Amino acid sequence: MARPSTRRSAEARALIKRVTVTVTKHGLPTTYWLVTARVGGKQVGVMEIEAAKGHGGRYMKVAFAQTKKTGMGIGTKLYEAAARQACLLGRPLVSDSSRSKYSEGFWVKQAAKGRATCIKGSGRATRLTDEWDEQGSWPCGNYALSCPAPRSLAAIKKVR
Repeated sequence: MARPSTRRSAEARALIKRVTVTVTKHGLPTTYWLVTARVGGKQVGVMEIEAAKGHGGRYMKVAFAQTKKTGMGIGTKLYEAAARQACLLGRPLVSDSSRSKYSEGFWVKQAAKGRATCIKGSGRATRLTDEWDEQGSWPCGNYALSCPAPRSLAAIKKVR
């Protein structure tokens, strides 16, 4: 059986070139930031990051993330901006302890590439139900990216 291609479609490559991402401080008294992705003024993704409770207040966590389309690189752009902002605040970005299969996929890929690590003693994470109502847990409670934030969290292109 042939392995499916991980290369993005022409549509995805064209779309991601037009994405602009902004980060704005939102809400008081806690540290709360809104990361928004837009294409031509239309919102295509949003992420909220906030100071993580626990872990000694050393991290910023992803509290919410949503994109209009999956597999197009929009979520990765949101994570890149969120990671840069978290590092500017002196707190690495960590995953939430409740993750969708898309979020889990992102964090597992970052760990495999050496960009993220599973926080020791963080237990297991709750698997959010999906359209098939699959429930359960993920093996790592929280992943953490390193600071300074990597320039890109996208796939590394192979040199031929």
